[in-house]
Amino acid sequence: MTQYPPPPAGPAGPSYAPPPPARTNGLALASLIISIVGFGVLFVGGLVGVILGTLSLRKSRDPNVGGHGMAVAGIVIGLLSILTSFIIVGGIYYGVHAAIKASEAPRLAARQFMQDLSGGDPAAASKQVTGGLTPADLNALAEKLHPLGAFKDMTSSQINMNNTNGVATCTLHGIAEFANGNQTYDIMLTRVGGVWKVSQAQFP
Repeated sequence: MTQYPPPPAGPAGPSYAPPPPARTNGLALASLIISIVGFGVLFVGGLVGVILGTLSLRKSRDPNVGGHGMAVAGIVIGLLSILTSFIIVGGIYYGVHAAIKASEAPRLAARQFMQDLSGGDPAAASKQVTGGLTPADLNALAEKLHPLGAFKDMTSSQINMNNTNGVATCTLHGIAEFANGNQTYDIMLTRVGGVWKVSQAQFP
């Protein structure tokens, strides 16, 4: 049986080394984390996330640097956070502005009531009240305010508007300023025939 020698080995082909693993893109990771964590922080977290995400996108153009997906996710979440912040701030501003506007009429009525009492004119103050305050009550309140001197201004730190079964009320709590000192007050007003009138008044 004839044996043939094995064919000579051909020239060795070129060897290819596997590409190096992509380096971690720290900016992309930071953008994603800050955007998620900062979602509850108005505006700031989202803005930082968008900035870091944009920087990491530029860095991820290098084929040896990964994190492109995380950078995009960080930017998207950051933009949503900024948008949500504007909606929340706008809602708060609108709510506060609406509450102040709605309480303007009762606050003016309470101011006139306080001014009449401090001026020693319970009869004038009686035009600003409902039947819940008697002439004797008004005289007692006026006597308590008399030593404080002339009325200057009043500030309501707490305002509570309520409408139950068609009865609108407004409760005010704050500090009234007089020539000889300050006095805290609690005043409740009720809307009667479209006009706000004082139904309760206390000067603790």
